[in-house]
Amino acid sequence: MPNLVFVIAVVAIVFVLYVLLKRQRKQAGIKGWVIDQDLDNRGKRIYRNEKSGISCKPDVVEHNRIIEVKSAKVNGKARYADILQVAAQIIATGKEKAELSYGNGKRFNFEKNDKVMKKAMKHVGWISQRMRWHLLTRIAPKGTPLKNKCASCMYKRECSDASFL
Repeated sequence: MPNLVFVIAVVAIVFVLYVLLKRQRKQAGIKGWVIDQDLDNRGKRIYRNEKSGISCKPDVVEHNRIIEVKSAKVNGKARYADILQVAAQIIATGKEKAELSYGNGKRFNFEKNDKVMKKAMKHVGWISQRMRWHLLTRIAPKGTPLKNKCASCMYKRECSDASFL
């Protein structure tokens, strides 16, 4: 009899966890089998493309798609900075499709061969090359000094751009 109570308790716990997971997946718009996720900021897997040097931790990784969840709200179109992030994630993961999901329920789907995504991936490659050059030459990129950003920057004493503070 104690074994039966134990089995029933385990089945009940598994069922509750299944229902909670299913609800979270529905809220995030996840349809397929999830390979990896970082929605709770506890994801451990880092995807890296050795050739480009790009690394990332997408929010959700499915079989052939990544999903990036943003808390921001948008109207008609996805923000370009978010598209660049998704492009970098496509490069790093090698996935063919991506979805940007915003806080107000707007969703934007992209494919690796879309005109917008090709342009964004090219831009990400250019940014990556510039970053690599700055690291190798130890020449800091030209910044855009702003009082509120410079005030909290750990390099403000060494930075010539922050001289107005």
